Amino acid sequence: MSDSDFISIESVAAIEGKNVEDLKRLIYRKTDYNYLRFKIVNGKLFMRADYEAPLKEDLDRLRQKALIIAKTENNLCSELSKLSKNKIKKETLQKYFYRYRFKQIAKAIRIIDLLKKYISQNSLINESDLKYD
Repeated sequence: MSDSDFISIESVAAIEGKNVEDLKRLIYRKTDYNYLRFKIVNGKLFMRADYEAPLKEDLDRLRQKALIIAKTENNLCSELSKLSKNKIKKETLQKYFYRYRFKQIAKAIRIIDLLKKYISQNSLINESDLKYD
């Protein structure tokens, strides 16, 4: 996630067709993850255009890399469930990947951690070098 991911709150409001004040109210929700959605630069408020699911792109990138190793999504979900010590069921992971919304940031972070762990344990190639040809 880079600074270029953040745009002015006015631009986000125009893109989403929402009121700027409504978007500003999101800051006051009690969450530990506002730093993923909002940023203040020189006293001006910026936010991500994908503020509802800011980790979606990172999750997709890691999922694609893990699929290179696992071959199928079914295998990947089974392996991730095992890595979580069955705290997250295979079926639950399949639903997450099927819906692919990841609005709950804490769950998205947990799955990102599982994907990173899976890739590091099962790939002889560095994670940054994994890609489809």
